[in-house]
Amino acid sequence: MKKVIAGALLICVLTVLAGCTDWNDNSDGIKIIEQVKDWTETLGKKQITKDSDLCGERILEQEGDYYSGSYNAQAEQMTGREVIFGGAGMEERTICCSGNIDRETGSIKIRVRMNEEVVYITPDENGHFEKEFSFESGGNYIMVDYEDFTGSIELRCTEGEDGDEE
Repeated sequence: MKKVIAGALLICVLTVLAGCTDWNDNSDGIKIIEQVKDWTETLGKKQITKDSDLCGERILEQEGDYYSGSYNAQAEQMTGREVIFGGAGMEERTICCSGNIDRETGSIKIRVRMNEEVVYITPDENGHFEKEFSFESGGNYIMVDYEDFTGSIELRCTEGEDGDEE
């Protein structure tokens, strides 16, 4: 439902902007595209769990870029979902997620949502995981789902080589 409302709002805003723009002046068109890009990224960041609400500590690789960084948490009977990394944007990115889970009780899942597709990262028998993702434009988020989880998690997300290409 949120996506439908957000999509309808975006269409309304684009319609208003298109009606107010002289498309013969290319600089205004570029400004509008940049403005829409900024709005999309701002709306995408609203989905990220606030630092103060996290079970652990998130350190971003670059301030304001929620796609890469590290996250470490010690949890005791934690239940819920935290959106650790990601956002919404028009750029394609390659992100490598790696880390370790030390589970004492309960369950924990690393959930990656790439627009409508959802993928879970499965750790090996030692709790280690590593997986690379190609994020297309749209909403891409890396989450941790806890269910009565006691233990620790280390999560690192780094931007890959093709992440800077458009």
